[in-house]
Amino acid sequence: MITALLLAGGLGTRLGEITKSTPKPLIEIGNSTVLELLIDRLEKAGVERIIVKVHYLPDKILQKVGGRVLYYYEPVLYSAQETGQQLVAVNNNNFCSFTLFAIN
Repeated sequence: MITALLLAGGLGTRLGEITKSTPKPLIEIGNSTVLELLIDRLEKAGVERIIVKVHYLPDKILQKVGGRVLYYYEPVLYSAQETGQQLVAVNNNNFCSFTLFAIN
């Protein structure tokens, strides 16, 4: 099973007023949010399990995305976790096309 970890917990401070009440992953592009677009791309690439690491305004992310993914709330940002499994990490700052490959 391929697992992807989306890092979506940052404060988004560089975006100023835009992220005062909206987490950066929920900024809209067209008719979808950045997070929804990334989830769609991962699903199309064959990722079977997606974990979204949340921190800032996590309830808004859970409300928007719902049960499409698993959530991990990290009370302290940027700590390393070892899973012992193949893992694809996608930083929510990067909105681009990508080729999926596994790092063992």
